[in-house]
Amino acid sequence: MKDTLVLSVLGRPGSGKGTQAEYLKRDFGFASFSTGALLRKRAKNRDYTGRRIGSFIENGDIVPSPITFFMWMPELESFKQKNVSRIIIDGTPRKILEAYILDDVVEWYDWKNMKVLNIKISEKEAIKRLVKRGRSDDELSDIKNRLQWFKKDVEPVLRYYKKKGMLLDINGEQSREYVYKEIKAKLKL
Repeated sequence: MKDTLVLSVLGRPGSGKGTQAEYLKRDFGFASFSTGALLRKRAKNRDYTGRRIGSFIENGDIVPSPITFFMWMPELESFKQKNVSRIIIDGTPRKILEAYILDDVVEWYDWKNMKVLNIKISEKEAIKRLVKRGRSDDELSDIKNRLQWFKKDVEPVLRYYKKKGMLLDINGEQSREYVYKEIKAKLKL
């Protein structure tokens, strides 16, 4: 389909990725999944993998890429089977290996158009928002781990997509409404 759009939504923890994904789903019929939500859901299954994922989340650590792939491949296959043409992937790719794999997957499914949103907020703003949010993985030490991980692993992904001309930087320190307005303008929706 020529109007297919696969949209990866990235940004520091607390940048509002999930909120913006919800707005796009509501207004433009995007199908979506969140890597974090899939992992949190899987952690509730108390088998070995569920317990391991749970301990990674509790410690603010990043679940290894192969486990992440295992979680999101059925979602992508389902989208293809249903001929979904607009897809949001919230919070992936988180590492350069995942970017390469995601590129291969997009090509595998013959989806021609992929963009990556980078909802930019400062580390200071991320800490402020996450402390206020108060989820179990939002303890200050966990937040600092996740921000360090973002710098080490996600920033190279952003540079990779920038070089490919697929990255759209969004000012995430505006109101939610203005962030959304900027996203729509840059995606020409």
